[in-house]
Amino acid sequence: MIEVAYRQEARDNYHHISVKDNGIGIAPTSIAYIFEPFQLTDAAKLSRKYDRIGLFLSIAKKVIQMHGGDITVESTVNSGSTFTIHLPREVHQ
Repeated sequence: MIEVAYRQEARDNYHHISVKDNGIGIAPTSIAYIFEPFQLTDAAKLSRKYDRIGLFLSIAKKVIQMHGGDITVESTVNSGSTFTIHLPREVHQ
């Protein structure tokens, strides 16, 4: 199951878009590295099974940062993960 949610709070200047799944989750020791290029939390198993090389999250983070935002993750092993994109309401150039 995948759940997508949007929230905007009056007290901050950001849009918050969350994507939540009920997958395998991410170990707390791996969260610090998942946004680095070529990092997979279970590289041997996942790269073979899903033909992945570990670039998507690092590219996503760079694009979001280029728009003045950030991406965060909360995860529980065997319960799933929630990735939240925080984008500014106003673009400053």
